[in-house]
Amino acid sequence: MNALLIFDMQNDFMSSGSFPLLGVEEIIEPMQKLASKFSWIYAVQDCHPADHVSFALNHGRRPGEEMALSYGVQKLHPVHCVKGSFGAEITAALSSVSVKKTFYKCLQKVVDSISAFIDAKGKKATSIDQELKKRRIDTLSFSGIGADSSIKESMIDAAGLGYLCYLVTDVSRPRDKDAYRENRLLRELNGYGIQGVLSHQAPVN
Repeated sequence: MNALLIFDMQNDFMSSGSFPLLGVEEIIEPMQKLASKFSWIYAVQDCHPADHVSFALNHGRRPGEEMALSYGVQKLHPVHCVKGSFGAEITAALSSVSVKKTFYKCLQKVVDSISAFIDAKGKKATSIDQELKKRRIDTLSFSGIGADSSIKESMIDAAGLGYLCYLVTDVSRPRDKDAYRENRLLRELNGYGIQGVLSHQAPVN
């Protein structure tokens, strides 16, 4: 069975948010069309505590600076998607999409957890894996924000857990548009058995 995963389509990443990302609004309409073909849709969202380690403000630094932390070098971000805030909510433009369940990442303040499938310590599968296996879902189409970060790492981990994974390229956008090279990413993902497809090629129910 197939499912669509929608990553980080939250208010703070829209053009009027605290951490606006280029090109995000333009994928909303095609995402709505793609979602209409799926019976099983899950959302994955950032849900930071206000004192999260990745926020530049908490270190007296500027967004974009890098800082050595216990788990490696962290690129610091503006405050965004804080738990309970308007910025953390999914954009109202996707209110028509019937999401079965929402899963949250970045809940721990001391590490910037990227993958939705493996916990922040990198040791065990998260509850999304349990949900998908319960529903006998084995094929996943990934969309939304973070093709170069959270989507990428989640796909790699999901493939390692036995899922057949697809990156739907026309309804996905990177965090770092300047450094993003889609062809290079797809070559890397192919090494994990992950394919890039367009919306009309995504496997549906």
